[in-house]
Amino acid sequence: PEDMKFGNLTSATEFILLGLTEDPTLCVIFFVVFLGIYAVTLVGNISIIILIRTCSQLHTPMYHFLSHLAFVDSGCTTSVTPMLLIGFLRQGVTITAAGCEAQLCFVVMFGSAECFLLASMAYDRYVAICLPLLYSTHMSPRLCVLLVGASYLGGCVNACTFTSCLLTLSFCGLNQAIQHSFCEDWPPLTLLKCFDTKSNAILLMLYPICGITTVKDMEVGNHTSVTEVILLGLTEDPTLCVIFFVVFLGIYVITLIGNISIITLIRSCSHLHTPMYFFLSHLAFVDIGFSTSITPIMIIGLLKHRLALPVAGCEAQLCSGVTFGTAECFLLAAMAYDRYVAICLPLLYSTHMSSRVCVLLVGVSYLGGCVNAWTFASCMTYKFLFAGS
Repeated sequence: PEDMKFGNLTSATEFILLGLTEDPTLCVIFFVVFLGIYAVTLVGNISIIILIRTCSQLHTPMYHFLSHLAFVDSGCTTSVTPMLLIGFLRQGVTITAAGCEAQLCFVVMFGSAECFLLASMAYDRYVAICLPLLYSTHMSPRLCVLLVGASYLGGCVNACTFTSCLLTLSFCGLNQAIQHSFCEDWPPLTLLKCFDTKSNAILLMLYPICGITTVKDMEVGNHTSVTEVILLGLTEDPTLCVIFFVVFLGIYVITLIGNISIITLIRSCSHLHTPMYFFLSHLAFVDIGFSTSITPIMIIGLLKHRLALPVAGCEAQLCSGVTFGTAECFLLAAMAYDRYVAICLPLLYSTHMSSRVCVLLVGVSYLGGCVNAWTFASCMTYKFLFAGS
């Protein structure tokens, strides 16, 4: 939103999603591309679910988790893509505040559930590798159902937390414009809340990390260049800061040790030199990179309030986060293709998943992450305006 005048506290009931571009030609191209991707995603995930449910040979813990992962991926995609496609057909899609909050809720719920399911699948692989003789005991049907249920419950709790925080905001103006194609992000919505327009530019987020957004001093005519942003963190309560510090530090250490152990085990054990574990080792490396690009800043923010971070540092953190996050998505797609070939083309598996193909898929994953990060960094540097003092 631009040129918002201080004192306009009229409650906003609708948002206008401006979309990716106003160029009609690009809109048609993007519509065809995203519609194709959406159709392939739905058909692929539904096929995976049907195949796993109907084939008795695939009634194992790993494929049980994979079927739910396909369902969650379909839900996450469906909660976002239809609105994105509508935005390509007409400029300035209007969505009610309740609809925007509902969409954010579904995205967070399915996204969080997907993360928990991936953690469950990682535990399943850990037991299969390190405790093969006890696998049937440790990964019993009851435990698998429990892990899946906990994943969905965790997603619902996280979504409720986000939505409840969003419901406490009061939005200014009648029809607010959001430079997004769907309500998937917290920061653009927090920028629409009513606040003192004369305050300095502060990056105020639910999580103390740099996000894909910019914050302006809303006073019209103020175009002073901002050289740093201030991360306010999760809370100002000293007791909660200590608790969060211990919790996040413990999670970070466990993440590092676990992923490094996976990489070391796969590299040192010749029995694990297969395409699946090759992808898994790179997935562990990417997870380390993603966690390291975020968690240290978060931990430091819990030790001292109002952590000042240069704009260049914020952009670098965003770039590394997007690089590893996107590469992880591509690697998961490569692993899905590996499982597809193993299930549907077992006799041709060694040909279709040769060492050269595996290296090529991993290289494309990293390249895709770099390209996506470069795109985001370019948008932050050249498209958005930082203003304030």
